[in-house]
Amino acid sequence: REQVVLDVLDSSYLQLRSHYLRCVGQSLLAASSWQQAEVAVFTIRAINLSLKQRVLTQRASDLADPMLAADVAESDAFLETLFRRISEDGEGGMFSAHPYMMESCAQLLGSYAQWLGSKRRVPVTLVLTTLLRGLKVEDVWSQASAAFRNV
Repeated sequence: REQVVLDVLDSSYLQLRSHYLRCVGQSLLAASSWQQAEVAVFTIRAINLSLKQRVLTQRASDLADPMLAADVAESDAFLETLFRRISEDGEGGMFSAHPYMMESCAQLLGSYAQWLGSKRRVPVTLVLTTLLRGLKVEDVWSQASAAFRNV
């Protein structure tokens, strides 16, 4: 079942592009519980391959298209904001409120390690500190260690 959901979310992103990210960003800002925030994090992780391909593998001729260049810039800005929020959240915040949420954030950070390494817009020390916090939690350490290795 999860694969079907992943395919639907990926197809939605491929159709909507930055509008998809805006919708997810709004739902994350409006989240009143860690469960709602975890759903938003999952929807970003679900599109990681398509989104990374969009923002990391651009030819100069592609960026000549102003709509594509704007979409790439908006996508980069979205990811930067998201990863800063997760990394600066600290203990007791929304992103560390429950082991499931911490695990989902660790998976997200690991799946976007290539973006984190190439864009350098989010300090790696913030990301690594977040993942180190996850290593202390029994239900999270496996995903946190895999993400730590990827980053």
